[in-house]
Amino acid sequence: MLQIRPEQMEKFQQAAQRRFEDRMVAHLKKFFPENCGGMPEKDLREFVRHGLARSKAYGITGRRDVCHYLDIMAVFGRDFDVDPRLPWAQEILGKSRLKNATAKVQRLYGVAMKKQLEGAS
Repeated sequence: MLQIRPEQMEKFQQAAQRRFEDRMVAHLKKFFPENCGGMPEKDLREFVRHGLARSKAYGITGRRDVCHYLDIMAVFGRDFDVDPRLPWAQEILGKSRLKNATAKVQRLYGVAMKKQLEGAS
């Protein structure tokens, strides 16, 4: 019977994490070139890691949900979740009755899109 030692499992998890970070770096460069395209690779990777940690703190761990969280970060700033000028983000992430992470991200994304459109007009 095949057994995977804990050290091996850790290596698999690290490799998967790195691949996801790579995809998110490429995603942000492609879809948010004005906000992220000019960032040095090291800084953009740190931006992604910060977003991963912040989203995890809110129970947001699904890859698609984390991607949306990073998209919002790219538009509203690295610390949008604690920015006093964005109380809607704090309300949705911290005090919302939404317990499901995907529902929370969908609500957050919807409000963020609306706010972005309002700012553009």
